[in-house]
Amino acid sequence: MKMNIAQASAPSEQSDWTLVALVFVTGLFAAAQFGKISLTLAPLAELYGTDIAGVSFFVSLVGFLGIFLGVISGAVVARAGPTRVFIWSAGIAAIISILQALLPPFAGMIVLRLLEGLTHLGIVVAGPTLMAAVTNGRDRPIAMSLWAMFFGASFAAVALVVPPLMQAGGVGLVFAAHGLGFAVICGVLIWSLPVVPATPGKIAFWGTHVAIYSSPPVMAPALAFGAYTFIYLAIITFFPVMLERPELFQIIPLISLVATFTTGWVARRVAPYTLAAVGYVWIVFAGLAVWSGVDWMIYLLAFGLGIVPAACFAAIPSLNPSASDRSMAAGALSQMGNIGTTLGTPVFAFTMLSAGMSGLWVVIMGACAIGLGLIYWMTAKIVAPQN
Repeated sequence: MKMNIAQASAPSEQSDWTLVALVFVTGLFAAAQFGKISLTLAPLAELYGTDIAGVSFFVSLVGFLGIFLGVISGAVVARAGPTRVFIWSAGIAAIISILQALLPPFAGMIVLRLLEGLTHLGIVVAGPTLMAAVTNGRDRPIAMSLWAMFFGASFAAVALVVPPLMQAGGVGLVFAAHGLGFAVICGVLIWSLPVVPATPGKIAFWGTHVAIYSSPPVMAPALAFGAYTFIYLAIITFFPVMLERPELFQIIPLISLVATFTTGWVARRVAPYTLAAVGYVWIVFAGLAVWSGVDWMIYLLAFGLGIVPAACFAAIPSLNPSASDRSMAAGALSQMGNIGTTLGTPVFAFTMLSAGMSGLWVVIMGACAIGLGLIYWMTAKIVAPQN
């Protein structure tokens, strides 16, 4: 595979926003690996002769891979080079989607989803490293906040695109369109992305975990991010139902996306770990207001939900000057994000059934307190030694 051999400068004197856009669009297609399944569960259940529960684990398979392989994927990206991993992941993802369009037997679809999970990890771990490599220090927080938006923006786009595709050609056309889109963006990436140098070294599963989670700058973004993912998806899933306001399914993600991008601009002047702490405090105060009956504060709560992810992604290059450490930090963030997302929904569901809305608020406040505590602990370890 021939690639642009120009190496990315570090730091870049001039930010390349065209490359930032290409990486972001690839992230949209990576997030659609979740969305295309979530929005086609009913027809997939009919196709495979089961109920929605029987095919719902097609979604979670990718998340479970993130839990177990998130950290090691950071090491792979560092050792193989983020450019190579990013392009190969996009190319293989295109092939997998096209094979899915053939609607293989149930066992075959499971295998394809597992392989698709590996490509997803490659893209979401290498993506932040590449964005950091093609932007300068001043613009880097904006680029990272843009990357932090890729999941929510992709789900919004998939919700618009999937229904007409389903009407035109069913599930097969949805998967084929996804694969074709991946193939096109992969072709553009081959000729556009600069090569970010690889970092030679061995890859050891347990050794990599120890190395990452014993390095405060590397693990800090991930720890702050995990508490956020624990509550974000659960809030979007359960609050519209519990508050009897179905419009919040659309409103909360949109407001949080605006907050995420806004935070990137603020991060030019304010330290990312400070912004992450502000985000958690914001959620607590807005949440307490909604809990006490001030309904309109739900919009400020949604805004607070958008502050934390932008701050966490901006913290990756801010705290880690080398491409290798950034890859490792992105891998840890992917791991903690998948842990939070996987645990949050069942915990919220159990709490909702056993303790109602008040129970949900207690869980949210507890998660925010943990997030704040982790930020304080990490800040003491990172900032204090520098003073």
